[in-house]
Amino acid sequence: MTTRISDLDFMVAFGMRFRRLRDERRLSVVAVARKAGVAPSQIASIEAFQSLPRIDTFAALAGAMGVSEVDLLNVDVESHDGFVI
Repeated sequence: MTTRISDLDFMVAFGMRFRRLRDERRLSVVAVARKAGVAPSQIASIEAFQSLPRIDTFAALAGAMGVSEVDLLNVDVESHDGFVI
């Protein structure tokens, strides 16, 4: 059964997951941005729960951190307003 979560809940969960994976790999915001071909401010925005990356940027960010897209998307969200992935 699928449970609904809000967009904000997902954005927070994704931002937290992104930051944790980046920290575990001891990668700086600048290093990930450079490898993914994005501005460091875009990563800061993701980690501050202000935005989600476009699908092409998402794939580049996963590659820059050496994780699969599935691993990056494997967020842990507990809520009643959107979908749990």
